[in-house]
Amino acid sequence: MWFSVEVRERVLNAIREGMSCRRAAAHVGVSVGAATRWARAAGVSNSRRPLTITEELREMVIEALANGMSTKQAAEQFGIDHSSVVRFADRAQIDRERVELKKNVLAAIEGGMSCRKAAAHVGVSVGAATRWAKAAGISSRRAPLRIREEVREKVIEAIASGMSCKQAAEQFGISHSTAARFVDRAQVDRKRSELEKNVLAAIQGGMSCRQAAAHVGVSSGSAIRWAKQAGIKGKPAPKRYDADTREKVAKAIEDGMSYSRAAEHFGIEKSTIRKWVSKASNNSL
Repeated sequence: MWFSVEVRERVLNAIREGMSCRRAAAHVGVSVGAATRWARAAGVSNSRRPLTITEELREMVIEALANGMSTKQAAEQFGIDHSSVVRFADRAQIDRERVELKKNVLAAIEGGMSCRKAAAHVGVSVGAATRWAKAAGISSRRAPLRIREEVREKVIEAIASGMSCKQAAEQFGISHSTAARFVDRAQVDRKRSELEKNVLAAIQGGMSCRQAAAHVGVSSGSAIRWAKQAGIKGKPAPKRYDADTREKVAKAIEDGMSYSRAAEHFGIEKSTIRKWVSKASNNSL
């Protein structure tokens, strides 16, 4: 998101009047990172103020801990200090509740339920149930994952378009053997061979791997992998950016957008953006 000079001045004025960067950012409606960066660039010092923890937030933390979340995970999820989370747990006597939950989860697993089913049955996270079972030395059977026809079709289509079985398994959350079985049943290899043949022909005809991938309709990674396996060198097509694009990117960074967000927003490598900003900064000196 881009911010105007007026927004930046409102943030800086709020910090000058005594607000912390966090409060000034929340007051104006910008990110804490942007407020901190603007304050540093303007030479405005700000006093850090302790985060006020509301009763609602405290109850959410206690509930999460009671449901099996670790104190470290709760601290990260709710953005508060680990010591504060531990203090909440002690005051609310979370350990007693958690012991009872743990007892019920382990009993369910010993009764034949999987960790996933036991967690759902008792009302805790799957991670907590798995951790408790592992610590108690209880092995649980995995609940078989039922794969919908829609997911099966997406897996087959992805593999046919050049994605490897391993990548498809990771993306769609299934086992590698299941993805391979889908391929065998659907005879995906024939379709992929035809796609690979067309990609290699395009690269040999002078296209870059990126251009050949777009031309045939597969991913750039597949085109590069096929070209490498075939010993064909496909030169990546260089991207050229006009002055207008560079100015827009530099303005976005200046207005508080992070390098990562700018790279994603404009579709430009982060290293390229850093180079432009550095060059612009040197020219202004």
